[in-house]
Amino acid sequence: MKNILRIIALIFVVTAIAQLLGIGERIFHALWQWYKFYGYSNSGQTTINTKIAVFTFITSGTLIALGYFIKEKVTEQYVKKAIIYSYSYSYSSISVGILLLTVLLLSPISKLVVR
Repeated sequence: MKNILRIIALIFVVTAIAQLLGIGERIFHALWQWYKFYGYSNSGQTTINTKIAVFTFITSGTLIALGYFIKEKVTEQYVKKAIIYSYSYSYSSISVGILLLTVLLLSPISKLVVR
C-alpha cells in the first residue's frame, strides 16, 4: 500500500509541475504577444485549444478531488508526512493552475480555437 501511495504522490507532483509549466508558458506567451503587438489591429493574442482546455479542467478537477480524498483518508501509519505534504502541494498547485487558466481564458489576451 505504501509503495502505491508513493507512486501516486509522484504522479501528482509531476502532473502539478507540468500543468504549471504549460499554463505559465501560455501566460508568458500571451503577455509577450500583447506587449509586442499592442496598438495593432488584433492587439496580440495567444491561442488556446478548446480540447486541451477542457481536458485540463477535467483532469485537474479529478486530481484535486482524488488528492483531497487521499490526504483526508490515509492514516499516518501507512505513509510518512512527506507523502501527505506532496498530496497537499499537488492539489493546491493544481488548484492555482486552474485559477490561472480560468483568468487567462477570461482575459482579452487569449482566444479559444478549435483545431
